[in-house]
Amino acid sequence: MPICGIPCVEFAYHWVRAFGIEDIAINVHAHADKLRTWAVPKGITVLSEESHLLGSAGGYRNALEWADGPFLGVNADVLMWFDLDALAKRHAELRKKHGVVMTLAVAQGHLLNQAQELYREFVMDHANGTIHGYGEKKANVPYFLGIGVFEREAFVHLPLGTPQEFVPDVLDYWIPRNRVGFLGMDGLWSDIGSPELWASAHVSLMRGLQSNSLNSLYAGLVAPMRSGFFPEKESFIHPDYVQLFGQHLVSHPDLNRIIAYGPFLSQSSQVTYPPFSVKLKP
Repeated sequence: MPICGIPCVEFAYHWVRAFGIEDIAINVHAHADKLRTWAVPKGITVLSEESHLLGSAGGYRNALEWADGPFLGVNADVLMWFDLDALAKRHAELRKKHGVVMTLAVAQGHLLNQAQELYREFVMDHANGTIHGYGEKKANVPYFLGIGVFEREAFVHLPLGTPQEFVPDVLDYWIPRNRVGFLGMDGLWSDIGSPELWASAHVSLMRGLQSNSLNSLYAGLVAPMRSGFFPEKESFIHPDYVQLFGQHLVSHPDLNRIIAYGPFLSQSSQVTYPPFSVKLKP
């Protein structure tokens, strides 16, 4: 899924590389051929092409044949930037102190108030640095950010090649054993799991670019798209579209919270993307 014309996984790749991580692997399912074409020239290991979805934990189980020690796990469908060195250091400390098999990044600070969706609450023992439970999905509560440091041990109890989910099949196994650590983190984080959240991710990036608060690496990636951002309408249009349709597109009365990409639609007078549809006059 593109953000400002750039695949979300591309952001994740540049992020982890910026922290010195060179040995990278991915599981692929949807658009497997495109992902393989993107990944192989970058030296990324494509573990397997999943014939069926393995779930939020089955993909990690699949990665154990590649990982020979602790590894960083990242959900590549979330746009984020955090201090990975701090997370690795925290895991090493908690591993030595409590024998944790994973250390999860948990939302804190402004992330608790900016969340537009309901996320599962994590209940934490701040004195020990471990998670001892979780609750229902709520607003403004600490939640898992989709990134953690994992030991191979965390997933070896799962059967290989079958769908497994992170909460019931992994957390429910390790939390009662007091083996799940956490680190509260604050920073750039945008879920793109719905059209509305996906649209908000564009606005967040472009506003960060305008205010010079976006990290320099991501700023360099999205800067070429600056001309297609219209902050007063909270809308992003691929610059090719602006050139193709001119001010008619920019001034369209229905243009509000709309994200459009030229490469997919430049041959049509009908712009369609969930959940919006706008007819244009070339």
